[in-house]
Amino acid sequence: MLSSTANSTLRWLISLALFLALTNAAIPPQKPQRSFLKRHDNETTRRAVIPHPKDFPHRDAEDPSASDVICRAEGLCERCPESSIHEPFCQPYGNRRLIKCLPNTAENARLMRQHAHDDGDESKVTYNLGETPAWEACGKVIVLERADYWEFLMCNFLFASFSMFIVLYRSKQIAALQYRKLAARIGLSSVSS
Repeated sequence: MLSSTANSTLRWLISLALFLALTNAAIPPQKPQRSFLKRHDNETTRRAVIPHPKDFPHRDAEDPSASDVICRAEGLCERCPESSIHEPFCQPYGNRRLIKCLPNTAENARLMRQHAHDDGDESKVTYNLGETPAWEACGKVIVLERADYWEFLMCNFLFASFSMFIVLYRSKQIAALQYRKLAARIGLSSVSS
């Protein structure tokens, strides 16, 4: 049987674990962040990633030097498969996000301007002609990072609980052994543990 301090410590650790689990469940999932970027065919790197279409620098679609392609994010970040982990779009974190690229035509520029003035409702935007899927590098996957964080905390909690149990059990055994030695030294005949 555990002592009262061990019981109170164990209760405290269990209540802490329940609190952490409940606060994790109360956090709402994050909406994917949209990004628009301009990519030049003569450059090997992307020029800019801008998080919202209202901030997108619209240039004249007839000016071919402005950009050849306009890209927009289509989903959440995901981990790259092992076969494509060496690709540039999987660097530096090993994550990628699907993007749809459009030719920079007058019609697509008009759609982009129209979407920039909307409230940001993604369902109103339709791109059909010449859409090309591609991948872009993105930061860490928030859902997976959060899961890894809570897994780390729970493992630490389990290790701490197991260690606390071992320490309390061992201290109880040592106290009983010392009691028996003291009882033998002073001559008590019946020793109960």
